[in-house]
Formats: sequence, C-alpha cells, structure tokens
Amino acid sequence: MKLHFFVIPLIATNLYGLDADEVRKIASEPHSREKLVPELKIYPGAREYKITAQSGKSAEELQVGPEIIAKEKTVRGRYIVSTAMLPGAEKPLIMVVTFQKETETFKKWVLLPDGILGSSTGIADFDNRTIAWTADKADGDPPTTVLVIETHSDDKSTWKDTTLQDGKVIAMSRGVAVKTK
Repeated sequence: MKLHFFVIPLIATNLYGLDADEVRKIASEPHSREKLVPELKIYPGAREYKITAQSGKSAEELQVGPEIIAKEKTVRGRYIVSTAMLPGAEKPLIMVVTFQKETETFKKWVLLPDGILGSSTGIADFDNRTIAWTADKADGDPPTTVLVIETHSDDKSTWKDTTLQDGKVIAMSRGVAVKTK
C-alpha cells in the first residue's frame, strides 16, 4: 500500500532527536496543553481529523487515497501527536511535531506502522499559518528532495508535497485534514 498520500515521503533516517521508542513513548502520554509552546498554536486545536488526499507520479493523474480518521493531542504542551490507522496496517502511523526554539524550526517525526522512522525540518510563516518542510537526509540517502507546504486554519490543515530527483519532479501529493472534534 502506498503511504505517500498521507505523510511526507520518508527517504531519510532520523538524524536529530527522537528514535522510534521515544516517538511511541510520547504518543502514549496523556493530552495536555498546559504550558503550550506558543509556536504550536499555528496548528488547529483539533482532537480528530478526517483526512482525504491524492497522490501519484508526476506524469500521471493523482489518485485518491482512502479516507482516514486521525486522532490528535498535545503532549506536555510541547508536542503535537497525531495517530492514524492506515488500511491494512496492524499498528498506527504516529506523527510527532515540536518547535525548537534554539534553531527557530519545527521538527517532525513520522513513524510508519512497519517501524520506519523519518524526520523533517520546517520553517514557518506564522502570519499565514504555513510551514515549509523538507525531509532530513542522511549519508547514503538517494539524491531526492522532498518539499512540503502545509497550511493551517482553525478548522483544517492542507498540504502539498513534491518529490524531486535529479532536479525533476517524480511524485506529488495533495491533502486536507478537516477538523471533526
């Protein structure tokens, strides 16, 4: 099953910060917006989303993926944690986002149901509630660049991602997560 429709394509290993066990531990903690990091207010204050997305190769028409329900919470006021059961998966996809004050960047880790962990770094335009993400790369990764533009409002989040290899677009996806709770 293609996971590209929901997350930034994961071509990189985790370079900074969290490993898979730490992502799972954070995801197991209770919801708490106490002492919320102010920069995380860029995200909707949602607890659940209905996600629809399209993805595909650049020369082809984008294909609609299955509708997915994602649960979201804030942990320790420092992490936005989203979980979703993908069709056919036995374990959830887990996404953890935080803001790193020392570098003024966002950091995102996505743990796929099969245990693959990828990370991305983002910079924000807070006035427009937009984050531009790029997948982190490790030595030995293919010469691929992944760029994602993610925009938030009080009721939804949208994203567009483009994967380039050798300067050519090879894949794209577009998605929307509409707040339901």
